[in-house]
Amino acid sequence: MAELGAALNADEGAALGAEVINEVIEEGAELVNEVINEVIEEIYVYNPIQYNYLWHTSWSFLLTTCYTVYVQKYNFVIFPGTIFVTSLNYWRKPRYNSWERTLDVSCVHSSVIYNIFRSVGAEYAYQFYLYISIGLFCYILSNYNHDQKRLYLSSLFHSLVHVFGNVAVIYLYSGHIFDAWDNPLTQGIRDVLENLID
Repeated sequence: MAELGAALNADEGAALGAEVINEVIEEGAELVNEVINEVIEEIYVYNPIQYNYLWHTSWSFLLTTCYTVYVQKYNFVIFPGTIFVTSLNYWRKPRYNSWERTLDVSCVHSSVIYNIFRSVGAEYAYQFYLYISIGLFCYILSNYNHDQKRLYLSSLFHSLVHVFGNVAVIYLYSGHIFDAWDNPLTQGIRDVLENLID
């Protein structure tokens, strides 16, 4: 009888052990699937044909950089040059939540803000505002179409962001631009601060 009880306890123990092992395997498989899905979502911002297209349109920033040197606007050359390098780096394998994307987006935002500041009172400010606005509209359309999973349209609109952004900057750099301290915006701020002190 004792032998029969020991055999039953051993069988129950084996069954309990098998249940625990099966649960661990199932949880491990679920975890692996979650990690794989996160990696797939992280890697594929666009399909290869689309991000290769955007990589090629990023070369337009090199032309803008060369034009900036040609018109001797040396204090501006850092922006199109940096965007050229960061865009090529990002669009060769674009991923969400990557340092490459963060760096590229930060450089573009810095460039837009600086160029808007410097465009105040510039000779071709209105042309710059027109083309930068069209580029911003294309950016919004690109994001909208990406959210709708229309990746071809999204990549087309994003390439137009590259085109209109470069056209805007070329217009701005083609004419007279006030020095940062002589910029009408800076003068206005200086006048307000001087009036506060008086």
